[in-house]
Amino acid sequence: MAKVLIDLFCGLGGASSAFSGENGWTVIRIDNNPELLDHVKGMWVLDMFDLVGTLAAIEAKLYDLNPSQVFIWASPPCTQFSTKNPNRDESTFDMTLLTNTKVLINELSERWPVTGFIIENVKGAVHAFNESLGPYTQRIGPFFLWGRFVPIACITAEVHRHRKPFNSTNSRTPLRSNIHAKIPYALSESLRLTLDRQLSLLRWVE
Repeated sequence: MAKVLIDLFCGLGGASSAFSGENGWTVIRIDNNPELLDHVKGMWVLDMFDLVGTLAAIEAKLYDLNPSQVFIWASPPCTQFSTKNPNRDESTFDMTLLTNTKVLINELSERWPVTGFIIENVKGAVHAFNESLGPYTQRIGPFFLWGRFVPIACITAEVHRHRKPFNSTNSRTPLRSNIHAKIPYALSESLRLTLDRQLSLLRWVE
């Protein structure tokens, strides 16, 4: 039985980078940008605006895997929330993707062993996300994390000093927004180690 990490809005796959390979995890990566296919191994081109289709594809894979544990990471696009965005306007924030993410997590949790989830975004999203999700659970450098998870022990200085650039990458690079938003490997590794070290309540019962 597999341990599964679902990486929603995966971009360049930074959040799930430490889960790939021979470590007992199977990764499901989802993004709507087909230009990422050459850069992200095993990515599925699905759109979270199409909640029904995305949920159906994930569930079909989970039926095949019969997982013992599912953890969900979601990094909805942050451009509209960034305080560096000159067009930022809280009154016009489109929260559809966040709403769909919450629904997807709830639907999967009803039928699969979802042991936790993280929804990640930037400082500029805090007010809007707090209204929808409650206060953020943990901040690690510029990464604000909401969800149900054991606090991540990430003491790597490069993560805490990390700055999410805005429009500093060559504007002709089609993946510039994905480069900006990529989660550092050190944070992914800290999450994986945190999850692998957890003792489930079932082990205490047994």
